[in-house]
Amino acid sequence: MSDEALPGTSRANTHSEGFRGTMDKIRSRTDTTAKGLAAIGTAAIGAVGYAKLADVFPYPDGVPWLVVAALFAGVCAMVVAVGFLVRRFFRAGQSVITHPDLSVAARLNELDQGEEKLLDDAYRDAAFANGANSLVDLEKQARDLESAALKSPPSEKEQANAKHRQAERLFAEVQAAQDRGATFIVRRRSTYALFGWKSLLFLGLFVSGWYSTALAADAIEGARTGEIEVAKSCAEAREKKTVVKDKLPGICGEEEETTEEEASAGKTAADGVAALATARADCRAAAEKRGESQRACASLERALKASVASTR
Repeated sequence: MSDEALPGTSRANTHSEGFRGTMDKIRSRTDTTAKGLAAIGTAAIGAVGYAKLADVFPYPDGVPWLVVAALFAGVCAMVVAVGFLVRRFFRAGQSVITHPDLSVAARLNELDQGEEKLLDDAYRDAAFANGANSLVDLEKQARDLESAALKSPPSEKEQANAKHRQAERLFAEVQAAQDRGATFIVRRRSTYALFGWKSLLFLGLFVSGWYSTALAADAIEGARTGEIEVAKSCAEAREKKTVVKDKLPGICGEEEETTEEEASAGKTAADGVAALATARADCRAAAEKRGESQRACASLERALKASVASTR
């Protein structure tokens, strides 16, 4: 009898290689997606979150606390959403450590109920196809055949080789079943990482956090800009001295009236005398220039003398 492997062994090995190749492709794509998502999320948080936080501080007085809370809540929401999504993709790209015993495999990989069922179905299909009750029983049959072959006397070499080939076939079937179940789990994780309701929920949380941060920062920035504009208007009004304090808005603060102080009686009288003296001088200069008589300036002369006498 030939020492070549049985056809079933080659077929099982081919299936195992195919499943492993599929798992590698899924993990590679998932890993690339996770890195890209982490980069985009970090850039978004840096551009919208950190930058906005730096722009709004110190924030102006009178801003509602809800606006400030919305700013911080938006940034926190983006961080949580990106962290969850990256973790979800990272888990989808992890290798699945299989074992013929379903309970051991579930414990090693922290499988949920859906993943455990996928692995159980793959194990049962392989076991029933080979006349065993479970994959553990199938592996036990392979080990028993291998042990019996090793214990066979030299005179039964042909029978021992047959047992070896049969054991190899069963081991290959066991391994193919494990690779098949692992591939199903990795595919399920990848699909749920992209389209699962939890992923969509956290994607919505990220978008909400982005808008919350942007709107709150714009509101605070708008309040600051408004205060600056009002302050400029108040300063311009005070410099022009055309507005009294009763007409200034409350944000300008209290300001003394800008109307000119009323002149005293003495100051008014002195200004009048100075005006008469100026008028008399102008009148004399005009008369001399025209060659006219200075009698026209006599009334100013008398008025000036009278005013000087009254102020002494």
